[in-house]
Amino acid sequence: MAQEIDPLGPAFTSWLTEVYLGAGRFDEALVENEKALELSPGWARARADRGWALVGKGRFEEAFVEYQAASENSPRWKTHYGRALIKAGQLAEAGLVLDEVMAVRAEVPAPPLASFQALYGDLDGAMESLEYGYESRSALMPWIGSWYDFGDLVDDPRFQDLLNRMNLELIAKPVG
Repeated sequence: MAQEIDPLGPAFTSWLTEVYLGAGRFDEALVENEKALELSPGWARARADRGWALVGKGRFEEAFVEYQAASENSPRWKTHYGRALIKAGQLAEAGLVLDEVMAVRAEVPAPPLASFQALYGDLDGAMESLEYGYESRSALMPWIGSWYDFGDLVDDPRFQDLLNRMNLELIAKPVG
């Protein structure tokens, strides 16, 4: 309905892309994403969404290009790039990206940073980031039960306690 009201607004198309991504429907996400990129070719969110879909399809090299483009003007997307590197088994490169992100930590939302840290194996750092997100009321915190992949952190009692405090439950371990 939002797309019908504002067919030239890339945000609504991007949000639909993310619904498909969260459902693991990567081919459909790529179709919607193409529309968002046509409306706004350089939009970082659309490039990052494309990267997420490509990771879901196992097309890592293409995903890396999208995440690097998304990261040019905002370090927040580097967390997604780092997670993709981990999923592709490129841990050394992911460590370098994590160092870059930590150098500008204040500019990066807590949940994607925590997801990156958790997948990299830094569960304590991930919990520290999530607690900071909780205390500072990060707008992305309500999505931690469904949008972000926290790897082994999901079994950690500290993570379960945080979900309980937020009245959330873990409903998905998304890809990307």
